[in-house]
Amino acid sequence: NLSFKNTGTFTPLLVASMATLLLLNLGPFVVQYLAGAQAAAAGVFLNALTLSSVPIMLGPVLQARLVPSVVAILSREKFPTLGQLIGNGLRLLIIGGVVFVTLFSLVGNRVIDVLFGGSTTLDHLDLALLALPTVLYLIAVTFQSVLVALKRTKVIARAWTVGLGAYFVALLIPVEAILKVEIAGVIAMLAVVALLFFQLKQAMSLGSVSNRLKT
Repeated sequence: NLSFKNTGTFTPLLVASMATLLLLNLGPFVVQYLAGAQAAAAGVFLNALTLSSVPIMLGPVLQARLVPSVVAILSREKFPTLGQLIGNGLRLLIIGGVVFVTLFSLVGNRVIDVLFGGSTTLDHLDLALLALPTVLYLIAVTFQSVLVALKRTKVIARAWTVGLGAYFVALLIPVEAILKVEIAGVIAMLAVVALLFFQLKQAMSLGSVSNRLKT
């Protein structure tokens, strides 16, 4: 019985993890497939994506710090404090995200050329579109951490699954391969963030939070 005790929590988180893994790593394979014989395009995209994804390493750290804090706040029923914690975290992420996207779009080519060699041909828009999903991912992790503490794991799985679906739908946009994948990544992460925000807004109502604490 012990091995099945947490199945209701584990399975949605496993689904969410698989969908997240696909969203974060599909790009180079899709570009290579869509670009056909233009293998150089896929290589350039992979180098830029690798560098733009470096801040994603902060995701597990962010979640490891947030979940215990949220659980502690909920156990003391200090709901306004929870709102302040989320608000402060979002402000820092948005400010840091704007700085990161701006810097990456301006100097990303030079850094990529130094680290990987060659001559990067991506323009400022390409670099900005590659950096934006990383920022959106960290915002999603913030929302997700609170929902995990509130035991809303099913809505987390649903959000990431919808995001993955939005990614594939966005690949139908009739533009060149690299831009198509960049736009798809942004749309997918926007969908995830929007759904997690909507679910968190519902869960943050006093009645909903109180009910979660009693279960």
